[in-house]
Amino acid sequence: MRKPSKQEKRERARLVQQERQRKFDEQCERLRAQGYAAKEVTLDEKKANVYGVLTALPFVAAAAAAYFFLADRGAYSWDFIQLFATVAIFLLSIPVHEGLHGLVWGIASGSFRGIRFGIMPALFTPYCTCERPMRRFRYLAGVAAPFVVLGVGCSVAACLCGNFVLALAGMYNILCAGADLYIAFRLIAAGGEIVADHPSLCGFVCFFARKTDPEQ
Repeated sequence: MRKPSKQEKRERARLVQQERQRKFDEQCERLRAQGYAAKEVTLDEKKANVYGVLTALPFVAAAAAAYFFLADRGAYSWDFIQLFATVAIFLLSIPVHEGLHGLVWGIASGSFRGIRFGIMPALFTPYCTCERPMRRFRYLAGVAAPFVVLGVGCSVAACLCGNFVLALAGMYNILCAGADLYIAFRLIAAGGEIVADHPSLCGFVCFFARKTDPEQ
């Protein structure tokens, strides 16, 4: 069987994305027909990464300060096993991060059929998206899940047991969740009742009852 060429793969990917955009537009139109007004809150991948790092830095600093001032650290020295464990945790955190998005969104929306994983080509960044609109709090829970579980969870565990590898894992996962934090803050500021994850950009479209002005 002949392997598809790069051009054929690109065309196939374009058609798939076009179909996802069509379904997303249909969902948005359906909600508008039900009496909702829409407000789009999106940005491209490069801006999301920059804003994400800036958003995460204060939380990384707080996690570092908590570990150095609160943890019973004692003496610490690196060896091969600890170095290997750190690298392994960093690598495993990436799929676990996206899996947490999908797990919480799947539970929140009542189905895992709309959960999709992929890689954004611009910066080779993995992502998870939910193709089913959901209530704002449920969407927010899925956005924040990796920050809470991996970032805050590892940081708290590091403070409790004084483990430097866990402290690094916590700070790393907080940094990785920077774009999620930025989106979460934008969602809190935007308000709305129902949220639809955007199929191609970082962000969402939030929907308001007509009596609510999304620009206020």
